[in-house]
Amino acid sequence: MDVDGKALWSISYGMYVVTARAGGRGNGQIANTAFQVSAQPPRIAVAINKENFTRQLIRDGGWFGQHCPLVTDHAISISEARVVGELDAGTHTIFVGDVVSAEMLTNAPPLTYALYHARKGRAPRNAPTYQAEPSPEPAGALAPVAGFWVCGVCGYVYDPAQEDPAHG
Repeated sequence: MDVDGKALWSISYGMYVVTARAGGRGNGQIANTAFQVSAQPPRIAVAINKENFTRQLIRDGGWFGQHCPLVTDHAISISEARVVGELDAGTHTIFVGDVVSAEMLTNAPPLTYALYHARKGRAPRNAPTYQAEPSPEPAGALAPVAGFWVCGVCGYVYDPAQEDPAHG
């Protein structure tokens, strides 16, 4: 049976920032896969590429944060979870965690993966939806600017020296 990558791209996703901290080091990354897996106990899951530094911090620290970003600002909600399990999912590891805190920051609409695709055109290499088909890099991609990283999708500016003091 053939697999049409376009069919997989039609699956609806959100856009999330997943954070972790271990051994005095912190990191965050964009992820398209975060979801609630249980009501009682409240439990969420995230899928993180095995090559990403965030994955190692989640494994070492046993915690992760999940933030729902706005289209033009920081986050509409934040959650923190204690890891209770993990599953090898090929290129990614799925971490499941008990929610220990969650807060709504605004009622604004979240950034969706469909909007991301409309603006960026394709998934990055470490995304679960990555397709190796060559495509010209669209304008506005994530790029370093004077020591900062600027997201070409939402405009968020990340300063590696400060990590992310506003969101852990």
